Amino acid sequence: LDDPGDAGFNVYRQDIGIGDYEKVNAEPVIGSTNYLDTGTLPGHGYQYKIALVKGSTEYESPGEAYVFTLSGNQPYYSIKLRDEVTLKRVGIGDLDADGALDFVIQHPDFNVDPYYKPGYWKRSPSSYKLDAYSSKGEFLWRHDMGWSIETGTWYSPYMLFDVDQDGKAEIYAKAGEGDPREIDGHVMRGPEYLIKLDPANGRLLKKLDWIPRNDYESYNYWSRNFLSVAYLDGINPSLIMQRGTYTVIKTVALNQDLQPVWKWESTGKYDKYKGQGGHAIMTQKRSMCCGCKNGQDNLGIRG
Repeated sequence: LDDPGDAGFNVYRQDIGIGDYEKVNAEPVIGSTNYLDTGTLPGHGYQYKIALVKGSTEYESPGEAYVFTLSGNQPYYSIKLRDEVTLKRVGIGDLDADGALDFVIQHPDFNVDPYYKPGYWKRSPSSYKLDAYSSKGEFLWRHDMGWSIETGTWYSPYMLFDVDQDGKAEIYAKAGEGDPREIDGHVMRGPEYLIKLDPANGRLLKKLDWIPRNDYESYNYWSRNFLSVAYLDGINPSLIMQRGTYTVIKTVALNQDLQPVWKWESTGKYDKYKGQGGHAIMTQKRSMCCGCKNGQDNLGIRG
Protein backbone atom coordinates (compact mmCIF):
# COMPACT_ATOMS: atom_id res chain seq x y z
CA LEU A 1 0.00 0.00 0.00
CA ASP A 2 2.95 2.35 0.65
CA ASP A 3 5.13 1.41 -2.35
CA PRO A 4 6.05 4.30 -4.68
CA GLY A 5 4.31 4.36 -8.05
CA ASP A 6 7.51 3.60 -9.96
CA ALA A 7 8.45 0.62 -7.79
CA GLY A 8 9.68 -2.66 -9.22
CA PHE A 9 10.73 -5.88 -7.53
CA ASN A 10 13.50 -8.45 -7.84
CA VAL A 11 12.81 -12.01 -6.71
CA TYR A 12 15.52 -14.17 -5.13
CA ARG A 13 15.40 -17.94 -4.60
CA GLN A 14 17.53 -20.24 -2.43
CA ASP A 15 17.52 -24.03 -2.72
CA ILE A 16 17.49 -24.82 1.01
CA GLY A 17 20.63 -26.53 2.22
CA ILE A 18 22.42 -26.29 -1.12
CA GLY A 19 23.34 -22.79 -2.21
CA ASP A 20 23.04 -19.05 -1.88
CA TYR A 21 20.22 -16.84 -3.07
CA GLU A 22 19.97 -16.30 -6.84
CA LYS A 23 17.93 -13.70 -8.69
CA VAL A 24 15.31 -15.47 -10.80
CA ASN A 25 13.79 -12.61 -12.80
CA ALA A 26 15.59 -11.01 -15.74
CA GLU A 27 13.99 -7.59 -15.30
CA PRO A 28 12.32 -5.99 -12.26
CA VAL A 29 8.70 -7.06 -11.85
CA ILE A 30 6.41 -4.07 -12.40
CA GLY A 31 2.68 -3.77 -12.79
CA SER A 32 1.92 -6.75 -10.54
CA THR A 33 2.76 -8.26 -7.16
CA ASN A 34 3.15 -11.85 -8.34
CA TYR A 35 5.79 -13.82 -10.25
CA LEU A 36 5.85 -17.35 -11.70
CA ASP A 37 9.18 -19.08 -11.09
CA THR A 38 9.64 -21.82 -13.71
CA GLY A 39 13.14 -22.82 -12.65
CA THR A 40 12.31 -25.05 -9.67
CA LEU A 41 12.56 -28.81 -9.30
CA PRO A 42 9.76 -31.06 -7.96
CA GLY A 43 10.05 -32.23 -4.37
CA HIS A 44 12.40 -29.44 -3.26
CA GLY A 45 12.22 -26.83 -0.52
CA TYR A 46 13.00 -23.22 -1.40
CA GLN A 47 13.27 -19.90 0.40
CA TYR A 48 12.26 -16.71 -1.42
CA LYS A 49 12.86 -13.07 -0.67
CA ILE A 50 12.15 -9.93 -2.62
CA ALA A 51 13.90 -6.59 -3.03
CA LEU A 52 12.33 -3.26 -3.90
CA VAL A 53 13.86 -1.61 -6.98
CA LYS A 54 13.60 2.13 -7.51
CA GLY A 55 15.60 3.55 -10.35
CA SER A 56 18.99 1.86 -10.26
CA THR A 57 18.89 1.22 -6.50
CA GLU A 58 17.78 -2.02 -4.85
CA TYR A 59 16.41 -2.10 -1.30
CA GLU A 60 16.20 -5.45 0.48
CA SER A 61 12.82 -6.15 2.07
CA PRO A 62 12.48 -7.94 5.43
CA GLY A 63 11.17 -11.47 5.65
CA GLU A 64 11.43 -14.68 3.68
CA ALA A 65 8.89 -17.18 2.40
CA TYR A 66 9.23 -20.97 2.36
CA VAL A 67 7.88 -23.01 -0.54
CA PHE A 68 7.88 -26.79 -1.03
CA THR A 69 7.31 -27.90 -4.61
CA LEU A 70 5.15 -30.95 -5.23
CA SER A 71 6.35 -34.11 -6.92
CA GLY A 72 4.89 -35.14 -10.27
CA ASN A 73 1.46 -33.85 -11.24
CA GLN A 74 -0.12 -34.10 -7.78
CA PRO A 75 -2.33 -30.98 -7.58
CA TYR A 76 -2.48 -30.92 -3.78
CA TYR A 77 -0.32 -31.15 -0.67
CA SER A 78 -1.00 -34.02 1.73
CA ILE A 79 0.03 -34.75 5.31
CA LYS A 80 -0.53 -37.82 7.45
CA LEU A 81 -2.91 -37.22 10.35
CA ARG A 82 -2.10 -38.50 13.81
CA ASP A 83 -5.50 -40.12 14.30
CA GLU A 84 -8.04 -41.71 11.99
CA VAL A 85 -10.61 -38.92 11.84
CA THR A 86 -13.02 -37.48 9.29
CA LEU A 87 -12.49 -33.81 8.47
CA LYS A 88 -15.08 -31.04 8.50
CA ARG A 89 -12.92 -28.05 7.57
CA VAL A 90 -9.29 -26.97 7.26
CA GLY A 91 -7.91 -23.56 8.22
CA ILE A 92 -4.49 -22.48 6.95
CA GLY A 93 -2.03 -19.93 8.31
CA ASP A 94 1.59 -19.50 9.35
CA LEU A 95 1.55 -20.60 13.00
CA ASP A 96 5.30 -20.27 13.64
CA ALA A 97 6.47 -17.42 11.38
CA ASP A 98 8.66 -19.67 9.22
CA GLY A 99 6.99 -18.49 6.02
CA ALA A 100 5.17 -21.78 5.36
CA LEU A 101 1.45 -22.35 5.79
CA ASP A 102 0.36 -24.67 8.59
CA PHE A 103 -3.00 -26.36 9.15
CA VAL A 104 -5.73 -26.40 11.80
CA ILE A 105 -8.33 -29.04 10.98
CA GLN A 106 -11.80 -29.33 12.48
CA HIS A 107 -13.23 -32.80 13.03
CA PRO A 108 -15.30 -34.97 12.93
CA ASP A 109 -17.13 -34.49 9.64
CA PHE A 110 -20.61 -34.03 11.10
CA ASN A 111 -22.93 -31.13 10.42
CA VAL A 112 -26.00 -29.88 12.29
CA ASP A 113 -28.27 -27.17 10.89
CA PRO A 114 -30.48 -25.13 13.26
CA TYR A 115 -33.43 -25.03 10.84
CA TYR A 116 -36.54 -26.35 12.59
CA LYS A 117 -37.93 -28.66 9.89
CA PRO A 118 -37.27 -32.42 10.30
CA GLY A 119 -33.98 -33.70 8.94
CA TYR A 120 -31.91 -30.55 9.47
CA TRP A 121 -31.08 -30.56 13.17
CA LYS A 122 -29.53 -33.63 14.80
CA ARG A 123 -28.09 -34.29 18.22
CA SER A 124 -24.31 -33.85 18.20
CA PRO A 125 -22.68 -37.28 18.69
CA SER A 126 -19.42 -35.76 19.94
CA SER A 127 -17.70 -32.40 20.23
CA TYR A 128 -15.64 -30.72 17.54
CA LYS A 129 -11.85 -30.79 17.93
CA LEU A 130 -9.30 -28.45 16.36
CA ASP A 131 -6.01 -30.20 15.53
CA ALA A 132 -2.96 -28.15 14.53
CA TYR A 133 -0.30 -29.51 12.18
CA SER A 134 2.87 -27.89 10.88
CA SER A 135 3.48 -27.42 7.17
CA LYS A 136 5.62 -30.56 7.30
CA GLY A 137 2.82 -32.64 8.86
CA GLU A 138 3.96 -32.60 12.50
CA PHE A 139 1.09 -32.76 15.00
CA LEU A 140 1.27 -29.70 17.27
CA TRP A 141 -1.75 -29.58 19.59
CA ARG A 142 -5.49 -30.23 19.98
CA HIS A 143 -8.25 -27.92 21.22
CA ASP A 144 -11.60 -29.45 22.19
CA MET A 145 -14.39 -26.99 21.37
CA GLY A 146 -16.58 -28.73 23.97
CA TRP A 147 -20.26 -29.60 24.33
CA SER A 148 -21.28 -25.93 24.40
CA ILE A 149 -20.53 -25.76 20.67
CA GLU A 150 -22.84 -27.95 18.61
CA THR A 151 -21.25 -29.77 15.69
CA GLY A 152 -22.41 -27.66 12.78
CA THR A 153 -20.94 -24.95 10.57
CA TRP A 154 -23.28 -22.27 11.92
CA TYR A 155 -22.33 -22.91 15.55
CA SER A 156 -18.56 -23.28 15.31
CA PRO A 157 -16.79 -20.53 13.36
CA TYR A 158 -13.02 -20.51 13.63
CA MET A 159 -10.24 -18.95 11.62
CA LEU A 160 -6.48 -18.42 11.46
CA PHE A 161 -5.09 -14.93 10.91
CA ASP A 162 -2.30 -12.72 12.20
CA VAL A 163 -4.62 -10.03 13.53
CA ASP A 164 -2.19 -8.84 16.24
CA GLN A 165 0.58 -8.53 13.61
CA ASP A 166 3.31 -10.45 15.45
CA GLY A 167 4.16 -12.57 12.40
CA LYS A 168 2.21 -15.64 13.54
CA ALA A 169 -1.40 -16.53 12.75
CA GLU A 170 -3.52 -16.80 15.89
CA ILE A 171 -6.60 -19.00 16.07
CA TYR A 172 -9.96 -17.36 16.77
CA ALA A 173 -13.05 -19.40 17.58
CA LYS A 174 -16.47 -19.31 19.21
CA ALA A 175 -16.52 -21.00 22.63
CA GLY A 176 -18.66 -21.65 25.69
CA GLU A 177 -18.40 -23.33 29.09
CA GLY A 178 -19.14 -26.80 30.40
CA ASP A 179 -22.05 -28.87 29.12
CA PRO A 180 -25.12 -26.61 28.82
CA ARG A 181 -27.12 -28.96 26.55
CA GLU A 182 -30.81 -29.51 27.05
CA ILE A 183 -32.04 -33.10 27.42
CA ASP A 184 -32.59 -33.35 23.66
CA GLY A 185 -29.12 -31.97 22.86
CA HIS A 186 -29.89 -28.35 21.93
CA VAL A 187 -27.71 -25.61 23.42
CA MET A 188 -30.14 -22.87 24.45
CA ARG A 189 -28.28 -21.14 27.29
CA GLY A 190 -24.91 -20.61 28.90
CA PRO A 191 -22.08 -18.09 28.39
CA GLU A 192 -20.60 -17.63 24.92
CA TYR A 193 -17.19 -16.26 24.04
CA LEU A 194 -14.82 -15.31 21.29
CA ILE A 195 -11.47 -16.89 22.16
CA LYS A 196 -7.93 -16.32 20.91
CA LEU A 197 -5.62 -19.35 20.99
CA ASP A 198 -1.81 -19.39 21.04
CA PRO A 199 -0.59 -20.75 17.68
CA ALA A 200 2.36 -22.48 19.36
CA ASN A 201 0.40 -24.66 21.80
CA GLY A 202 -3.34 -23.97 21.49
CA ARG A 203 -3.57 -22.40 24.94
CA LEU A 204 -6.11 -19.69 25.66
CA LEU A 205 -4.64 -16.20 25.28
CA LYS A 206 -7.75 -14.05 25.53
CA LYS A 207 -11.52 -14.31 25.59
CA LEU A 208 -14.38 -11.84 25.40
CA ASP A 209 -18.13 -12.12 25.27
CA TRP A 210 -19.71 -13.25 22.01
CA ILE A 211 -22.64 -11.25 20.64
CA PRO A 212 -25.52 -12.20 23.00
CA ARG A 213 -28.60 -14.23 22.06
CA ASN A 214 -31.10 -11.57 23.11
CA ASP A 215 -33.23 -9.84 20.44
CA TYR A 216 -33.46 -13.04 18.39
CA GLU A 217 -36.83 -14.73 17.95
CA SER A 218 -35.72 -18.32 18.34
CA TYR A 219 -32.93 -20.90 18.40
CA ASN A 220 -32.96 -21.11 14.59
CA TYR A 221 -32.05 -17.43 14.29
CA TRP A 222 -29.53 -16.96 17.12
CA SER A 223 -27.55 -20.08 16.17
CA ARG A 224 -26.01 -18.50 13.05
CA ASN A 225 -22.52 -17.14 13.71
CA PHE A 226 -19.64 -15.83 11.62
CA LEU A 227 -15.97 -14.83 11.85
CA SER A 228 -13.96 -12.98 9.22
CA VAL A 229 -11.15 -10.46 8.75
CA ALA A 230 -11.25 -7.19 6.82
CA TYR A 231 -8.74 -4.38 6.29
CA LEU A 232 -11.37 -1.73 6.93
CA ASP A 233 -8.90 1.17 6.94
CA GLY A 234 -6.89 -0.34 4.09
CA ILE A 235 -3.88 -0.97 6.36
CA ASN A 236 -4.70 -2.82 9.59
CA PRO A 237 -6.64 -6.10 9.94
CA SER A 238 -9.90 -6.05 11.88
CA LEU A 239 -11.59 -9.19 13.18
CA ILE A 240 -15.28 -9.29 12.22
CA MET A 241 -17.72 -11.11 14.52
CA GLN A 242 -21.35 -11.54 13.46
CA ARG A 243 -24.53 -13.20 14.67
CA GLY A 244 -27.76 -13.61 12.74
CA THR A 245 -28.86 -13.99 9.12
CA TYR A 246 -32.63 -14.20 8.67
CA THR A 247 -33.94 -11.71 11.25
CA VAL A 248 -31.75 -9.49 13.44
CA ILE A 249 -28.13 -9.21 12.27
CA LYS A 250 -25.48 -7.94 14.68
CA THR A 251 -21.89 -7.21 13.63
CA VAL A 252 -18.84 -6.12 15.65
CA ALA A 253 -15.46 -5.06 14.25
CA LEU A 254 -12.50 -5.59 16.61
CA ASN A 255 -8.98 -4.15 16.40
CA GLN A 256 -5.64 -5.90 16.98
CA ASP A 257 -6.23 -5.87 20.75
CA LEU A 258 -9.78 -7.22 20.29
CA GLN A 259 -11.27 -3.90 21.33
CA PRO A 260 -14.46 -2.86 19.48
CA VAL A 261 -13.94 -0.44 16.60
CA TRP A 262 -17.64 -0.26 15.79
CA LYS A 263 -20.87 -2.17 16.30
CA TRP A 264 -23.83 -2.44 13.96
CA GLU A 265 -27.21 -4.17 14.05
CA SER A 266 -30.25 -4.31 11.80
CA THR A 267 -32.53 -2.47 14.20
CA GLY A 268 -33.74 1.12 14.49
CA LYS A 269 -32.74 3.14 11.43
CA TYR A 270 -31.18 0.01 9.93
CA ASP A 271 -34.30 -2.09 10.42
CA LYS A 272 -34.76 -2.41 6.64
CA TYR A 273 -31.70 -4.70 6.54
CA LYS A 274 -33.31 -7.21 8.91
CA GLY A 275 -33.31 -10.70 7.42
CA GLN A 276 -31.09 -9.76 4.49
CA GLY A 277 -28.00 -11.67 5.57
CA GLY A 278 -26.07 -14.22 3.57
CA HIS A 279 -24.33 -17.51 4.24
CA ALA A 280 -20.89 -15.88 4.27
CA ILE A 281 -19.10 -12.61 4.96
CA MET A 282 -17.19 -11.29 1.95
CA THR A 283 -14.38 -8.82 2.59
CA GLN A 284 -12.41 -6.39 0.45
CA LYS A 285 -9.63 -3.94 1.19
CA ARG A 286 -11.81 -1.31 2.81
CA SER A 287 -15.20 -2.95 3.18
CA MET A 288 -17.13 -6.08 4.07
CA CYS A 289 -20.40 -7.50 2.77
CA CYS A 290 -22.70 -9.86 4.65
CA GLY A 291 -25.41 -10.03 2.01
CA CYS A 292 -27.40 -6.94 2.88
CA LYS A 293 -24.85 -4.29 3.70
CA ASN A 294 -21.38 -3.07 2.84
CA GLY A 295 -19.66 -1.80 6.00
CA GLN A 296 -16.53 0.35 5.96
CA ASP A 297 -13.98 1.56 8.52
CA ASN A 298 -16.28 4.30 9.81
CA LEU A 299 -19.36 2.09 9.25
CA GLY A 300 -20.53 4.00 6.23
CA ILE A 301 -23.36 1.67 5.16
CA ARG A 302 -24.07 1.10 1.50
CA GLY A 303 -27.17 -1.00 0.87
